[in-house]
Amino acid sequence: FLNVAVMVMQVRKGKIRSIFFEKEFRRDGRSAFPPVRLELAEGGVVYLEGVIDRIDEFHGKEDESSSFLRIIDYKTGEIRFKRQDITDGIRLQLVIYLQGAMGGIPGARPAGVFYFPAGEKSQDISGRAVEKSDVYTTGSRLDGVMIRNEEIIEGMDATIGMNEESDIVPVRRSGKGYVNLRGSERVMDSEQFEEMMKKAGDVLQEAAEQLAGGSVAVRPKRSGSYNACSFCGLDSICHRKVIEKKME
Repeated sequence: FLNVAVMVMQVRKGKIRSIFFEKEFRRDGRSAFPPVRLELAEGGVVYLEGVIDRIDEFHGKEDESSSFLRIIDYKTGEIRFKRQDITDGIRLQLVIYLQGAMGGIPGARPAGVFYFPAGEKSQDISGRAVEKSDVYTTGSRLDGVMIRNEEIIEGMDATIGMNEESDIVPVRRSGKGYVNLRGSERVMDSEQFEEMMKKAGDVLQEAAEQLAGGSVAVRPKRSGSYNACSFCGLDSICHRKVIEKKME
C-alpha cells in the first residue's frame, strides 16, 4: 500500500530514534503514558484519556539526553489542519495527544503535531524500487504545524536542499532559513507554539470546570463556517434553528 511506503520514507528521511504506535494514556497503571490531568479551581481533578496513533521521538544535535516529540494522527477523511481550530477549541485532539505523550517521556519537548492523510490509496510497485515520484504524488505530506528550529526540522527531514520544499513536512528551506510553504502557516516560533498550546489548555480547563459544575447550557460551538450542530441529528429535539437565531 502507498501509505506504508510513505510512512517508511517519513522515517528514513528524518532522524527518528523511536516510534510508538497506538499508545494509551490512562489511569489504569498498565498504560505507557499517564492521563492528562486538569486540576479544578474548586478542588477535584478531571482526567483526559485516549489512544495516540503515533509518536515519533528524535534527539537534538547538542543534547542526546532530551527528546523531541512529533505527534501524528491518521485521518481517512477530508479534515485539514487549521491552527485556528485549535485556538478556537474546535479540534483539540492533537494538543491532548501531545500533552499525554510528554507526560510519559521525561525531558521531552514538542516538535510538532500533524495529521497524516491515510485513505485507501494503493499502487502497484511490484518488481521495482519505490521512487520518490511514486510515493509523493497523492498529497501525502504531513499536515500540521511545527516549531521553527533547525534541529527539529532536520530531525523530521534531513534531506531538504537549498530552495527546496520538504516532501515530509510543509516547509521550504531558503537563504533565510526554514519558512512556511506559500499560503500556509505551518512553521511557528517556539513562543507562538507555546501560546497556541496555552490557549488550547485554557479551553480544556474551562470545559472541565463547566463539566464539574454541572453546566448544561445549550451553546453549540461556532467558528467561521464551522457549526457543531451540523454533526448532530437531534435538532428536532433541541430546536437548532431557534437556538441559532438567538445566537445571531
